[in-house]
Amino acid sequence: MEAAGITSSIPSEAFDIAWKEMSRQSERQLGAYVFAHLLLYKQSPILLPKNQVELRNKVVHKGYIPINSEAVSFGQAVLNIIQNGLTKLEATQREALNELMRQTLCGKDGKKEFDKTVIPQSILSRLNPISESSETTLDAYLSNLRENRFFTRSEN
Repeated sequence: MEAAGITSSIPSEAFDIAWKEMSRQSERQLGAYVFAHLLLYKQSPILLPKNQVELRNKVVHKGYIPINSEAVSFGQAVLNIIQNGLTKLEATQREALNELMRQTLCGKDGKKEFDKTVIPQSILSRLNPISESSETTLDAYLSNLRENRFFTRSEN
C-alpha cells in the first residue's frame, strides 16, 4: 500500500491518516489492496483461495487449532502471494521500494539516526520473505530451522 502511495505522490502524512482509518479492519485493508493493485497493474491481485480463507476464519474467529499440515499449507499459500507481489513490486516499483527503505532507515522525515553498517531485519523481511530463492517452500524452510535447532515442534 505504501509503495502505491509513493508511486501516486501521496504525502506520507495523508497516507498515515488514511491508513489509521483502516488499520484495525482487515476487510478494509484487503479492499484497499485490491484496488491499489488494480490501479498499478490493471488486474486484480492473486488472493487466498476460498478454502484457505475459511481455515483462517475458523482459526481466528472460532479458536480452531489447525494440524501441522493445514498450518503449513496455509503459510505456503500466504508466502506464494507475498512472493508474487514482491516480484511485481521489485520489477515495477523499484523507486518506491527504495523510498520505503530510506524511510525505514531514516524515518519519514529523514532525521532518524541509524547504524549504517547494519541492515535492519525489517527491510530484509519486507523485500525477501524466507530466502533469496523464490523456490524455497515454507515446509523446506521450517525443516531447515528444525535441523539447525532454531525451534522444535510437536508432531500432530
